[in-house]
Amino acid sequence: MPSGFVSRLSGLSGIRQFNQRNTLFEHPKWKHPHTFFILMCLATVDPNDISEHAARLYIGGGLSFLVIEALLLFLIGIPLTFLETQIGQYFGQCNIQVFYHMCPVAIGVGIIQVYNLYLHLIRGAIILSWMLNYLLASISFQSVWGHCGQEWNKPNCFTKIQWEDCIGKGELYYNNSCNSITEFCHKFNMEEFNHSHCFNDEEVETPFKLFIRNHSNPGRDYFIYSLRNALGSGITDAYTILNYTVAWLIIFSCVHNGISKSGIVISHVLFVFSTFLCVAVLIAAAIFPGGFDGIIVGLQTKNSSVFQDSMFHTFDTSWQVAIPELIDRLRIGYGIIVFLASLNQYNTNFFKYAAASALYANTYNLATTFIVYSLSATSISVAMPGEHELMVTNLLEPLSTVRENPNLIGFHPRPQLWSFFLFLIYSAKTVANNYIVLECIVFTLSDIIPSVTSNTHTRRIRIVLVVVGWFLGLLFFISNPLQLIEDLYNVVNMDIELMTVLQVLIFSLVYGFASKVKNRHFKNLLDMTGWYNILFHILQFAYYGVIPVFIMIFGITRLRTFSSEGRFPTDKVWKVFIATVHVLKTPIIIFGFAGYKIWKAHKLKQQLKTQFIPTNLWLPQPVIPSEPYKSVYKPGTWKYRLDMILDGIGVEK
Repeated sequence: MPSGFVSRLSGLSGIRQFNQRNTLFEHPKWKHPHTFFILMCLATVDPNDISEHAARLYIGGGLSFLVIEALLLFLIGIPLTFLETQIGQYFGQCNIQVFYHMCPVAIGVGIIQVYNLYLHLIRGAIILSWMLNYLLASISFQSVWGHCGQEWNKPNCFTKIQWEDCIGKGELYYNNSCNSITEFCHKFNMEEFNHSHCFNDEEVETPFKLFIRNHSNPGRDYFIYSLRNALGSGITDAYTILNYTVAWLIIFSCVHNGISKSGIVISHVLFVFSTFLCVAVLIAAAIFPGGFDGIIVGLQTKNSSVFQDSMFHTFDTSWQVAIPELIDRLRIGYGIIVFLASLNQYNTNFFKYAAASALYANTYNLATTFIVYSLSATSISVAMPGEHELMVTNLLEPLSTVRENPNLIGFHPRPQLWSFFLFLIYSAKTVANNYIVLECIVFTLSDIIPSVTSNTHTRRIRIVLVVVGWFLGLLFFISNPLQLIEDLYNVVNMDIELMTVLQVLIFSLVYGFASKVKNRHFKNLLDMTGWYNILFHILQFAYYGVIPVFIMIFGITRLRTFSSEGRFPTDKVWKVFIATVHVLKTPIIIFGFAGYKIWKAHKLKQQLKTQFIPTNLWLPQPVIPSEPYKSVYKPGTWKYRLDMILDGIGVEK
């Protein structure tokens, strides 16, 4: 058995396993617990979380919204992270196997989670391809989205500087040139009246309002240009597909030898790099003239229909928004935390690392939000009236990371430099998120198909998942990519939130209210981490009181939100497909598997019960420390030092 692996399977031959087998896929174990912390940090917070948080914080009351977020983090976020982590470490398996043993009728929930993870992976690869596009486009002497006048800009594209230059001449800006009021009105098939209005048979309007009504900006024009007719004619289309292919190759190369080999090295590098880069860019952006003022503006309380000045009213309305953001940011309900915890050794003090990773995720998210505020501060004075608020609010929309961030930064001095670093941060987080999702799917499939658990077989599974994902993503490019990805984002998010509600209720209630489990649960926690009595009872209250109530209310309100906001597909051709496949599949799979398990148990005259009972067989003995590693290379050489560094971070040899 390779170094760093711990057996969890002794004495399990008498337990009925998945697919009637009596063996389980033995997950590799981290040699050092800090690896679990690093992977947890990398799995949380994707660029969409950053953009959405920046918009919510901006329009949601500033500091009062942060207070609510902090409260919900300690009431719900960290306890749920504890819950998923301890279940993953306890079972040593991914979600489908966990549901099979904990609550057999809920195995369909685990299947849907894997399905959603795969769609999440495809969407992540597409977004990464656009980020690579912007990252490479930033390597230029002049930002392509900082000004109008490019071939892809619409005639009504302009910036405030261009508008004011023409106003100083007594003219109006349109289609990359200054025009007289008469010429300007003619552009819209209207006539000039009294040098102040344009009119025709249907309306009379001032030139400024006429233009603002159809106003475009260089950032939005470039985004549309970069994804239009993805497989049509032109070098841009081939360039987009090339970036998309490179994105999949990057994701695969990070874990081509498995997450316990190449994945550990890449994870350590990405963690240090992304953290250092985030801190450095935040400091540089904040000390830039006007940067700190941008942070202050973002934190100020603003009057809006969603959040009011009253702290009580803010809490009454914004917790419904903060909870989905929090569980999405921490990847609760995805199955990712359970997967990463299943690679822990038995006696890992996961409480410390789980809490630290949750705090890191929220701190990192807040820091990158402040970066966006700092870099967008220039647009407050340079953008057209109300345009800055509109751009920040638009960050709530799907794909806003690549669509609206360039607009906010485009007015900044040297926008290409700041865009490069911002998209470098985003790209690093997207890569880390995606290869962890890929490994989660691979391990889940290996759990339910024990015959494909060797390194050769798992590598083939990765290749198949990448090739099929690349092809399905390519189909999105053939059709309307923007509409499809937005529809996919909305429906998958709704599905993930629903699965989160079901998983939390199952984990909390089944794990807590099964009478024979409570005492054993407490004993296992004592054995695993030296659990403190008072903290145990606090979490008991959170698991079986606070969290189920909050999550059930949250699930009801979110379903209403999705239906009231119209966040369902609008494209006629794909509406039927998405409605049938993505919406109807959930009850069909859940109730179908539940009915099958109940029918099978009734036919065999068996009882469906949670399989926590064989605790002494399931849990291994405490890990015995291994002997110090001895390198095969000569001491003092660079190969020896590199080999010892790789062993120090837990890379499997």
